[in-house]
Amino acid sequence: MNRIFYPIAALLMTAAYGAIKPSENVQVNLNQATIAPSDITRTPSSLETFLILNQESIFPNSNLDVIVSNESIHNSNKPISPLPEGTFTISSGYGMRVYPFAKQTGGPEKKFHYGVDYAAPKGTDVLANDDNLTVKETGYKSEEGNYVILQKDSLEYYYYHLLRHSILVKEGQPVRKGQKIGEVGSTGRSTGPHLHLGKKRNGEWVNPLN
Repeated sequence: MNRIFYPIAALLMTAAYGAIKPSENVQVNLNQATIAPSDITRTPSSLETFLILNQESIFPNSNLDVIVSNESIHNSNKPISPLPEGTFTISSGYGMRVYPFAKQTGGPEKKFHYGVDYAAPKGTDVLANDDNLTVKETGYKSEEGNYVILQKDSLEYYYYHLLRHSILVKEGQPVRKGQKIGEVGSTGRSTGPHLHLGKKRNGEWVNPLN
């Protein structure tokens, strides 16, 4: 059987014009778990959702397998989501908010939130969301829980509340965009399973979504 490698953008453009369509028995292998055909909405935007997850996806089409190359995710200069698309909801944004632990800590009722919280099931993959990164630090703190800090040039990314024993990277290790670095947990001071993503530019906190 022939196999042809397509970059993601090319496949999406082709799919949009109807030249390539997943068959009824299409399956997408994602992090060693198989997503059933019923879970896939056959539109270009849905294809993009699954293809951007840094995995090869095979779409049977008659006697031709279309295998999507994951190179385009690394060639893009734009950061990606730190969790696989469709696995999370943003539960708290960057800025002032009611501090959920004010009573326990005796602190102020409102406090600036220096990051974005992604609520997701425990064990959800946490991905490096930018390229050309290096692991600056990993460890545990009472408030942040298990954490990883990645850096490049003037940028630093902070990943907090990771699942115990899930951290897969070590200090000084180079990391590629889309690479799994740990899993969502609820360690440290946390109200439930989520990832807190923080970002610094030139040593100052900034909104990770910008």
